[in-house]
Amino acid sequence: MSTCVYFMIYTDITYSHVTLWSFLKPNSKDRLVSEKHDDNITSLYLQRWEDVGPCVDPACNTTFLPPRARLQRLVSTQYNVSSRHLEVLRSLGARVPPADLVFLTAASEDHFDESQGVIRDLHEKVFPWLTGNTNYTYNLIYYDLGLANKSLALLTKYCRCHVLSFPFQSLPDIFKNLRTYQWKPLLVRAHSPHSKILMWMDASVRFKSGDVSLIIQRVMADGFFIQRDGWMMPRHVMPVMLQYFHTEACLLAPFYETEANFFVVKNEPLMSQVVLDPWVACAFAPRCVYPGDDWIKLLPCHGDKRGYSVCHRFDQAALGVILVTLFDFKLSHLVVPDNNVNIQRDNLVKYFPSTV
Repeated sequence: MSTCVYFMIYTDITYSHVTLWSFLKPNSKDRLVSEKHDDNITSLYLQRWEDVGPCVDPACNTTFLPPRARLQRLVSTQYNVSSRHLEVLRSLGARVPPADLVFLTAASEDHFDESQGVIRDLHEKVFPWLTGNTNYTYNLIYYDLGLANKSLALLTKYCRCHVLSFPFQSLPDIFKNLRTYQWKPLLVRAHSPHSKILMWMDASVRFKSGDVSLIIQRVMADGFFIQRDGWMMPRHVMPVMLQYFHTEACLLAPFYETEANFFVVKNEPLMSQVVLDPWVACAFAPRCVYPGDDWIKLLPCHGDKRGYSVCHRFDQAALGVILVTLFDFKLSHLVVPDNNVNIQRDNLVKYFPSTV
């Protein structure tokens, strides 16, 4: 169980120590704020300190290694992915011509209508903006993860994208047996070398406008662009994944969980070799992304539960642990809010005509 440390004393500009309570409580009839109002403000303020978000665990006795040592340990302790499987990933990426920007998404039948929303936004907003304001070439790649024949036919006709099926029947058995949360790291790693920038989008991603200049500028400068949610990261990571990455929950407690539904990565050696490669290795490792056969029980994340390892976020958890392991508090350079992009789960869109 994590414990938030609340700093209830501060020093004012006169260097006098003042408690939070004496600061909030009126001490003069001339004050315009009532005690009742102060109690409400105090309650709202203290709600922000609940341990669903980042906390400092005072019982944590571990610290981050120096940068050189942590990089060496992360890279050297990864699951050994065979050269045969890496060659398959290279062949997957080569199926689509290279472009400056690669937009990558995937869906099964139960998310097909949801995915029409992100395609609509790309067609009507993002791609026209890119054409009118940049010289970038771009590709849209859509992976069929189990579409019905009619949906696949609609996609093929109206998507104006490269439609690929995964897994391919010709792939080695280890690819054929991949579960849901293992394929995202593989697809990203396969197509990243064929772009300057790769943008991953879940079916639920929506763009308010086509202007993606902020995203492009930030990822070109920092190599990665990702957003976060409001939860403490180790709340959604199982111990077996922490053990795989040689870290502890309390060390991750001060960090928000990063979101893998939308992120952007630059094709550069640093991000490819120390972020994407460990992510792929975790996807192949027997007990990293999937901590055990009872993984379905780990999907629900009830908001009333507190502490570490309440549930599991699979590939998203792995990506977050990798980023914090590498960058700890410098991760703020990569985690950038962007009001132009939002997530609308279960937002069903009928963008394609109903007939082929």
